[in-house]
Amino acid sequence: MPVATGSDIRLSVVIPTRDRCDELAATLAELVGQVGCDDEIIVIDNGSADQAPARLASRFDQVRWIELGANMGCAARNVGAVAAGGDVLVMMDDDSIPVPGTLDGLREAFANDADLAAIACRIRLADDPERHDAGGLAGVIVNCGAAIRRAAFLDVGGYPIDFDYYAEEYDLCCRLWRAGWRIAPRGDLVFLHRRSPRNRDANRMLARLVRNNLTVWSRYAPESMRQRMMIETVDRYQMVARREDADAGFREGLTQWQAEAARRPPARTPLTEAQLDTMFGLPIVRRSLARERDAWRGRRFGVWTRGKGCPQLLDALRAAGADVAGVYEPKPAASTWLGWPLRDATSLHNDEVSVLVPGTLSPGAAEDLGRELTGRFPDHQILSPIGWSSSLCATATAA
Repeated sequence: MPVATGSDIRLSVVIPTRDRCDELAATLAELVGQVGCDDEIIVIDNGSADQAPARLASRFDQVRWIELGANMGCAARNVGAVAAGGDVLVMMDDDSIPVPGTLDGLREAFANDADLAAIACRIRLADDPERHDAGGLAGVIVNCGAAIRRAAFLDVGGYPIDFDYYAEEYDLCCRLWRAGWRIAPRGDLVFLHRRSPRNRDANRMLARLVRNNLTVWSRYAPESMRQRMMIETVDRYQMVARREDADAGFREGLTQWQAEAARRPPARTPLTEAQLDTMFGLPIVRRSLARERDAWRGRRFGVWTRGKGCPQLLDALRAAGADVAGVYEPKPAASTWLGWPLRDATSLHNDEVSVLVPGTLSPGAAEDLGRELTGRFPDHQILSPIGWSSSLCATATAA
């Protein structure tokens, strides 16, 4: 499918909503002044009971309204994408908004790069702009602030229709990478997320996260890494469930995935190891470690807490020749984790650790944790190889 480049790039902003009329109104009030005259805003109502389209249509006559009559979950974005007339789909939530200049930056990026499928933007929290939304990877978008070339989106079939919500971005991005498209992290292109508390239930979220993430990696993990990634996924969300007091949701999601896999094993369309590597941002990590090698050579590392992509980060540190004492966190419940020592945070001095690395490959979470560690451990070198403020993430692609 031909792709548009140059000055003719048009944006279609796609916003699904359900029963959050006030949040949507606030978003649209800010958004209408940012879109260009040839751009469009499409709101897909996912069966709201609050009659948002009827209440808001007269206030926002620039908006195209699509009423579904039922909740289609993330698949509602597919409806918006098919209806869109623009070249690039700007994915937002009804409680997120681009920082002024971001839409122009997206337009310019796609205009100058015909091979670019999507841009993973920096997502800051609106009520605390120094902090970031915890999600995504360098090669994975987050739906509350991202852009996708419409031709690429349609080429790979859009979002999965069986996910409801959560991890649909991972499923889509796996298919984009596998099809030979490219996704770029851009820390200079920013969205603010207000994170409305409505329609957020910890147990429901955990059930979907467990079921959907296991589905993603059972479909797309390289054969050599499939078993490991499934184990890591269960381990990660079991930790999240304990932290969020959502053990029931964790068990529900695991049971659902097991039942579905027994009934119909997921079709395997695996990524290559190199594609998965790039999706996790590991080339960026390796370049960052190489650039800082003189500063950390001969010093002992500690990885702080277990976040998204921590096992892959540990592998990268070991491959770079770093002396890693272990993973550190307050009062760990075990002595080892996936073959690595799990150490109490109070052991840093006794272990002669002098370099601390945030234990996550999510750029926003890594940056926030790096800043926290800098204040907490002023005598340690803090090395954050994947934060958004790194020059490698600021304007670089994930190639």
